[in-house]
Amino acid sequence: MSPRRRPWAGFSLTELLTTVVVIGILAGVCVQSYSGLRASAREASARDTLALLNRAVLHFNQTNWDLVLSPVPNATSDELAVLRTLQWRNPNPAQATPGSPYAPPDLPDTMSSDSEDYRLQWNGRTYELLLPGEPGAGLLVGVALPSARASYSYPEGYEPLGPLQYE
Repeated sequence: MSPRRRPWAGFSLTELLTTVVVIGILAGVCVQSYSGLRASAREASARDTLALLNRAVLHFNQTNWDLVLSPVPNATSDELAVLRTLQWRNPNPAQATPGSPYAPPDLPDTMSSDSEDYRLQWNGRTYELLLPGEPGAGLLVGVALPSARASYSYPEGYEPLGPLQYE
């Protein structure tokens, strides 16, 4: 018996065009869903960081003294000073306060004044979230920043914000 030979078979032009159109429609739906998902993830990340830092401020206040620092409009010096205070642990174990550091030492400290970013701004007692479109400067959150970042190296003799520094 000889094997049967099949005639050349394939897809018709109509079948190929239909397949390409269906793939294009699915891709369009997926791209729209992905962009909305990414924006939601950025906002959720920003809100998580806000909650983390405000819990750190509360814990610091309960353990030490009320962390009150006058906000500096359109500058990031106040946000950074509070962040550094929350991240600091006294190198002398006998003088270290319980629970310190109150914020993760490797938390990114990138600042931004771009109104397209999510930013955390110090309001004098806590951090508040600035959404895209709102003016102001603050700690950049809600974006993927390098995670393998080294902790900040404090200078010799560093003193965290204390009750006498802002009265």
